[in-house]
Amino acid sequence: MIPIVELCARLDDHRRTVALVLCPTRELANQGADVADALLKPHGFRTACLIGGVGYAEQRMQLSQTPQVVFGSPGRVMDHIWEGRLDISGVAVAVIDEADELLDQGFAPEVTRILSYLPSNRQTVLVSATMPQWVQGVVKSELHDPAHIAVAGNLVDDGTIEHRIDETTSARRFDDLCRLIEEHVDGSVLVFGRTKWGIQKLERQLRRAGIDCEALQGNMSQGQRDRALDRFRAGKVTVLVATNVAARGIDVRHIGLVVNYELPESADLLTHRVGRTGRMGANGIAVTLLTPEEEVKWNRLRRGGAPDLPRKSTWTAAEKALAGKAATARPRGRFQSTNNRRRSVPAVR
Repeated sequence: MIPIVELCARLDDHRRTVALVLCPTRELANQGADVADALLKPHGFRTACLIGGVGYAEQRMQLSQTPQVVFGSPGRVMDHIWEGRLDISGVAVAVIDEADELLDQGFAPEVTRILSYLPSNRQTVLVSATMPQWVQGVVKSELHDPAHIAVAGNLVDDGTIEHRIDETTSARRFDDLCRLIEEHVDGSVLVFGRTKWGIQKLERQLRRAGIDCEALQGNMSQGQRDRALDRFRAGKVTVLVATNVAARGIDVRHIGLVVNYELPESADLLTHRVGRTGRMGANGIAVTLLTPEEEVKWNRLRRGGAPDLPRKSTWTAAEKALAGKAATARPRGRFQSTNNRRRSVPAVR
């Protein structure tokens, strides 16, 4: 944001939008807009945050004042462009934030369309933790002679984050989670699950166990998501259970422990989850709870780039062997018969 603030000061033009920042989640857009507002307001410049899940009235009022910097999700930004309320013809800097996540969520056509409305002499900044093929495609098509700047290191390898696997079973996984939360005394705890429904259930279980927590998942309204994150960020609640919506770029610096209650879908997501702790040079702990049934998925993550982690087990070899036999004996689908086999119903994300 600092170069953008300097550009606004240099241009000193309150009649046009100077910078547009596209983000994959509402939380990232809100967070970025708050930072930008704190930097711009003392100099008399304005910001706007255009996200879904909330009404249009406040956003239209922000746009009526011609903000110099606009943060937003691609869908809502396009809505305001089509309404004629957002004029991006004078934008000097366009930022595609968390590009691998943004483009992987299916926003690529909207991002490309928005970029086509921008002036050709703009500067385009693409920020991405990883560079998969779909991101490289946008780089080739939308950026002219780009400079590639790599600044991220491996936080696990350099000792900032201690990451391990705790071997568990499906029956005792929740008890192991409660133990980890109760034993942790340094900072807040962020617990990652896989589905919205699973997070709702886990929140209820933790509350029944006497652990005060908040949930963050996609089925919540934007107001509910903001309140949950604000309470967690302010330290009013020490445990946040969340889907991968909290895995990217959420800036909460007092997270001392990350628990992968369920495995993510990719090694990159595992890295992003773990990266929520150990922020700004602090040390952090990450624990991945792994059941025998998930060994196959873990091996797939390893082949995809997940690190080889030390393991800890609090249960006996006999229990582990018994759990392993149960996992191999389990039918592959939820519906199974000798005459008709139906595929298992995929989890709703």
